[in-house]
Amino acid sequence: MIGIFIFAFGLAMMFANLNPWLIVLGMLIFSIGEMASSPKIQEYLGGIAPSDRKALYMGTSFLPIALGHLGAGLISGKPFEVMADKLFLLKRAVTEKGFDIPDISGAFTQTDYYTRAQELFGMDSHQLTRYLWDTYHPSKIWVLFAAIAITASILLFVYDRFILRGREVNGKGSRQ
Repeated sequence: MIGIFIFAFGLAMMFANLNPWLIVLGMLIFSIGEMASSPKIQEYLGGIAPSDRKALYMGTSFLPIALGHLGAGLISGKPFEVMADKLFLLKRAVTEKGFDIPDISGAFTQTDYYTRAQELFGMDSHQLTRYLWDTYHPSKIWVLFAAIAITASILLFVYDRFILRGREVNGKGSRQ
């Protein structure tokens, strides 16, 4: 649970800013959290499983991972595009400013689109990126991902402290 919380903090730190040193520090914190949580999950499952069902518990422990991979497509597809994709945000800014730039096609590439937008906004590429960052706050998507990890950590804590231990007290479950 602590490992998941640590990597959620690192994830939020990586993507809540544009400072390269803070991004690297966030990656380090994320990696430490990942290393702390991955082996502990298997140990935790081995600890709560009855001795005659350890293999079943360990085998089925990968079902949530499979479901997570399926759900990741839903969370990371359209929400990421709408909240954080640079081209999507640039098109939105162009529309809001009332500028007219041709659609991207075989004759008018994405690079042409960015170049024309820079001309119309009167900014270089770094200034335009900063403008999009300050106007639309694309880091919110990473806050969403970190919130999912923090929620998972809290729910594991609730399960361990209240649900699992409550079953033990009532005699319905046992830790062996």
